[in-house]
Amino acid sequence: MQPTIDLFEWTLQRLFDWPTLRPEQAERGIIGIPRVLNFYHDYPLWHTLLTELGFSVVLSAASSRQMYLKAAQTILSESACYPAKLVNAHILDLLQRGVENVFFPTFEYTNDERLNCSLLSNWPLTLKLNARLRPPKLIAPYIANPAELAAQCQAALADFGVSAGEVTSALEAARQVQADFYRQVREEGAEAVAALRQSGGRGVVVAGRPYHLDPEINHGLPDVLRSFGLSVLTPESIIGLGSAEPGLYVENHWQYPALVYRAAQIAAEQPELEFLQTYSFGCGHDALTCDQARKIVESAGGLYTSLKIDEMSDLAATRIRMRSMLAALDKQRRPASLPPRPIWPECYDPTHYDRVVVANVYLPESEALAASFANAEVACTDGEDAILTGLARINNDACYCAIYLVGQILDYLSAGMPGLQGQGQEESQGQPRQGQEEEQLPQRLLVVLPLYCVKCRALDLRAIMQEAVGPGVDVAYAHEVMRFMDAESAAQFASSLVKADVARHRTNADCANQLGVVGNGPIVFNETINHGLLCEIAAEGCQPICPNYTDYLLYHGVPGSVAAALEQERANHPEVFRSLEDYRAASEDFGVGADYQNGCGWLYAGQVLDLSAKKVHNIIYAHSFGCLPAHTIGRGIINKLRNQEATNLVSIEFDPGSSRVNQSNRIRLLASIVKSQPERMEEQQ
Repeated sequence: MQPTIDLFEWTLQRLFDWPTLRPEQAERGIIGIPRVLNFYHDYPLWHTLLTELGFSVVLSAASSRQMYLKAAQTILSESACYPAKLVNAHILDLLQRGVENVFFPTFEYTNDERLNCSLLSNWPLTLKLNARLRPPKLIAPYIANPAELAAQCQAALADFGVSAGEVTSALEAARQVQADFYRQVREEGAEAVAALRQSGGRGVVVAGRPYHLDPEINHGLPDVLRSFGLSVLTPESIIGLGSAEPGLYVENHWQYPALVYRAAQIAAEQPELEFLQTYSFGCGHDALTCDQARKIVESAGGLYTSLKIDEMSDLAATRIRMRSMLAALDKQRRPASLPPRPIWPECYDPTHYDRVVVANVYLPESEALAASFANAEVACTDGEDAILTGLARINNDACYCAIYLVGQILDYLSAGMPGLQGQGQEESQGQPRQGQEEEQLPQRLLVVLPLYCVKCRALDLRAIMQEAVGPGVDVAYAHEVMRFMDAESAAQFASSLVKADVARHRTNADCANQLGVVGNGPIVFNETINHGLLCEIAAEGCQPICPNYTDYLLYHGVPGSVAAALEQERANHPEVFRSLEDYRAASEDFGVGADYQNGCGWLYAGQVLDLSAKKVHNIIYAHSFGCLPAHTIGRGIINKLRNQEATNLVSIEFDPGSSRVNQSNRIRLLASIVKSQPERMEEQQ
């Protein structure tokens, strides 16, 4: 067997191998860096920056199962991915070694102005709220824009006497070290591919997140591949081999999916290379990334393989998959074709479309929005059927709300549009008759998605929907359509939604046994997605108390005319509504600042504090299993609220495969607590 190349091992050995000041040499003391998440990409930058500023940098130990188990009790969300859970283990390792200052920056955007994933960009913020595991001094500068890097780092390190000039100088050196390191990585990749070409060997580009370099996370996958005679390359090592950007079918906003797409195209073009994508269990970002990477590889005649890796370390299934991949490589390839990329219109004026279909998450909103335009209608379909359709059409690692919405739209359109690509016409009903599509598809169709996903940042619902319905259909978010409401329509829209909130408040005002419900808007208000949560609470003899729906709309950002109309209507009912500024102020006083943006961010805290002020101390936090912000922001907020406000919060996850028996049992238990509290108060009196 020919010798193999392992650029995973080569990169890992050099990534964390940098000269460090001894403690007696460090004028500003010791500072710790956890060996986790984005540090598997940016460590040369941060190590050099802190060393230049006079710190002795201490790196946490290499990941291990034993390390993870020691910190297992401090993890706020069991549904978070394994790489995120390991963060707590590395923080604990630093604390046990006596490191009190921990550096863990929060990056919202990367240098190429693409977004980082929600877990990566919010876990440092969540650590601030973690009473079980909190460093004495957590230095976590929030860097919303790369241009703010120097200023935010200087502000975060101001207590150590670091000046702006020192940061600027150190950052220049750090960026040069980072650039030099990745230049070496790409040189090694080019040499490896040349060696494979000369020897007739075969290599596999294992494309995933930077932390998949960690042997504890990849569970020795590179060694398994090498045992089959395959060389192993990283995506960073080959991106210098191609110049053209891949033609994407989706609009990409994310940093590492962009790297995966580029690597997929280059690997498919190199006869010596194969492509293997790794992703974590429950990663909503990669639900779309995997589908797109498959299209890129298969369009060039390549073979796409993916592996879902997480806490499970049994590699038997991995070996079977690798054998299957090698067997498939021996077969003749048949080039596929990538569907044409949709043209994303700059303007979504509903009056320019023959038909506008509004997705239904909360019926009053959908009906009010559809009533604003003569050619609009609400997609109302059977919920259970919509879920099954969604599961059949999109990657199931997307969140529950996305699965439901895609299924709902496709089911609604299918009756009058059998030629729609997303309906699988070719698989189930044969090819449509010639001219059938032209007869049944309108000239221009617009699908309008709800507003809630605009700040989700873990979900590009428009891209997922566009992928499902195929070309020929435009997809817009609600706020893009609201811009074309006239003043009268905006006022009617606002009036309709405010009336629904007021009616719900009046129903709840004098009820005993109140049980609060907060969380993701679609899950709180849609009975299909929440499995009849509100009805079940009522059946248990309690009154569900929900936030105002208009809070969600204003938080996510509706156009100015609609926002003004909502604020005007809300001002007529001060007993029902609080301003978002009140929520924000309460959240900031509580320690949850404006940095908490993903999902519903600081609004969660404001809503729970509002319920607590109204003597509603038992609250359900409802969210989707695949919702990444829920596992960072939401759970972190819950943890602090439990400790400081004596509020009983129960987190319940909703997903197509979640146990409804388990959900019902938890609801019943909380309802019994609510109903027993008046009796306890009487006994105490």
